[in-house]
Amino acid sequence: MEENKITLGNMNAYSVVSIFAFDLDGSPLIQTIPLLFGTRTNKVAVVDQNGIPVVGATVTIRPHLYYGFNIALVTGATGEVTFTNLADSPYTVFVTGPGGLYAAGGFHSAATNPVTVTLRPFTYPVASSDDFSINAGWVNGTYSSPDARRGINSGTNSQTPQFMSKAATLLPSGNARSVYINYMFQAGEDLNTAAYTDYFVLALRTNTGSPIELYSQNVFSVGKGSYDVSKRTGWYSKELRLPAGSDATSVQFEAAVSNMRDNAGASYIYVRGIGVCDQCASCESCPMQARCQAACQAPATNQCSFYSTCVEETMRCGDAGYVLAEAYPTCERLRELVKAASLTAASNTVITLAEKCAQQALVSHLSCGDSCANINTLAPAAQGTCYTSSGYCALSGYDAARILAMFGPQTRLGLGAAIASTSGCRETLLTTVRAERAVPGLSAEKAWVLYAAEVFFEHV
Repeated sequence: MEENKITLGNMNAYSVVSIFAFDLDGSPLIQTIPLLFGTRTNKVAVVDQNGIPVVGATVTIRPHLYYGFNIALVTGATGEVTFTNLADSPYTVFVTGPGGLYAAGGFHSAATNPVTVTLRPFTYPVASSDDFSINAGWVNGTYSSPDARRGINSGTNSQTPQFMSKAATLLPSGNARSVYINYMFQAGEDLNTAAYTDYFVLALRTNTGSPIELYSQNVFSVGKGSYDVSKRTGWYSKELRLPAGSDATSVQFEAAVSNMRDNAGASYIYVRGIGVCDQCASCESCPMQARCQAACQAPATNQCSFYSTCVEETMRCGDAGYVLAEAYPTCERLRELVKAASLTAASNTVITLAEKCAQQALVSHLSCGDSCANINTLAPAAQGTCYTSSGYCALSGYDAARILAMFGPQTRLGLGAAIASTSGCRETLLTTVRAERAVPGLSAEKAWVLYAAEVFFEHV
């Protein structure tokens, strides 16, 4: 059998490969594949509170600078795992072990020493702090009475996550409930030049060991547009969903933050509320639900984390749902394209406006009354409409084609429908693409990208 292969040369650490083909009817087929290259090797060791290696723990690492490249391995007899071919990037480490235990840490792939993380045991409430108040019962962290919040910083020379923790009792209930922690992140680093991005971790778990919610973001992944002039994000909420009839009797909240290698610029994690409410409660009766936060009601520009912190946090459509499988990674690929400064200013503006528009279109659907099936249909349609209404039809042919190549299959369908329903859009794009294809001396890459876009526009 003859082997077909593609040899890639001169690739950056992070690269997006778009493959163009045509079916038997001449319709374009476009597959976009993000790739992350590296040569680093790093070892992670997992131990319990007594320093004994833990067998069978799942270790997941996530690069700070690139979305969608998580790697998971399971510890063997030595309690260690070895990750190879890693890119030059900071990584966050999450570990889940037996009985609902977990650990969190981080490393930069340039480090040569093994990283050791320790599983954190569940802590039960004590009688004197058996409640959901924000000002009592916490281990570590500092309470600020004027702001009514608790915070902890990363320190400027410690890469070990600094934890603050509190446990509270869950009163019996037959309803499905959400336990939440309301938080804010403050970056201590230059948002334009940060090389070793500080990160935060949130963990919510019950005394039964399941379910457990682990969440992490870093200076870069939060999205530059999410910060104010003080380099603080808005308030967000992380929720732990408890099914009706859950036999959990207590819950533990933990928040942690870590400096990443550069020994400067301490970052902070703040908490202003923890609590429990019915899963379908209104924002009036439970204002600290994720969907009720200002950052989820009015998405900021130049960020993609809205899809995880707001939409997925509320709808729970899973990795196969459109939001996490396509909308979030597409947004991140477009953000990388803008950062590479290879598009025109007009194209950058279109991406910025359209991505914010597409996120805003989902806000009114973040409720118990909506469904993942509806989100999976609505979101790609909104994406397409937002691009045509933001000026996509007037872009240069090559930029329009490169943006198209970043889209996943459902988003391309949404864009195609929007182009077809926008007066003059299809004709304008075809005219522009064909004119650029006729220019002598085009590179093979540019010629193919333009040709694939032309066929796509012809078929909408």
